[in-house]
Amino acid sequence: MYEELLAKTADLERRLRRQEAKPTGPTLGEFYAQHLGLMELRGLWTMASVDESAAVYDLSGQGRTLTNNGPAFRAPYNDLIPYCDFTGTEYLSRPTESGLAITGALTFGGWYWLDSFGATDLGLSGKYTAAGNQRSYLLYTNPTLPEARLIVSSDGTAITQVNSGVALSTGAWNFLVGRFTPPTELAIFANGTKTVNTTSIPASIFSSSAAFILMGFDGAGHRDGRASLNFLSAYNQSDALIDYLFQRGRVLFGV
Repeated sequence: MYEELLAKTADLERRLRRQEAKPTGPTLGEFYAQHLGLMELRGLWTMASVDESAAVYDLSGQGRTLTNNGPAFRAPYNDLIPYCDFTGTEYLSRPTESGLAITGALTFGGWYWLDSFGATDLGLSGKYTAAGNQRSYLLYTNPTLPEARLIVSSDGTAITQVNSGVALSTGAWNFLVGRFTPPTELAIFANGTKTVNTTSIPASIFSSSAAFILMGFDGAGHRDGRASLNFLSAYNQSDALIDYLFQRGRVLFGV
């Protein structure tokens, strides 16, 4: 009986070691599916589906293909996660249309690798052009403070902003998400940390003529870095869901 107990104990230890060796994150298919299940999804760009012109396809099923201006180089991170690599001149864009001109509840963002913070404000994603006062919504970084910021405009001119206050890392992946809940809250999530602004939040976002752009804004604020798994939704996704996407994705992105 003693030898049988030892054998069972050894077998249990082997099973536990196998469990410890398993990755704690989801498969890539599971991770994509989690994003496809977002409420009021308007676009999902995984950087995996790219055509012969280097255009990046929208996997939401709504056909919002992004033009690859440059084009930006594509590669897999750790032989697993597709991403686009930008050098400061390339960017992804799509002219404005009804599905992008979100004026109510909004959640958008994705995974970003920052090679540097540059000398000026540099865009991550959004629909924002100062010329002609065509500002709508924008996620971007500031050169002075290494943090992400979110802006929305109610009329194309006036802006409401929230600064994350979370120091971001260069040479590493960051999960950055902006959320607008009219007329109560503007929130930004940086690697699992939420920061909010609840002061004078507008009732709606201005429907501008600006193009939707990833890794740039305003025709000049293009950044040096990488982007992967970007999404846009016309819904105020919950804190719990945004944190869930971060916690599930961080293993895949090495965060």
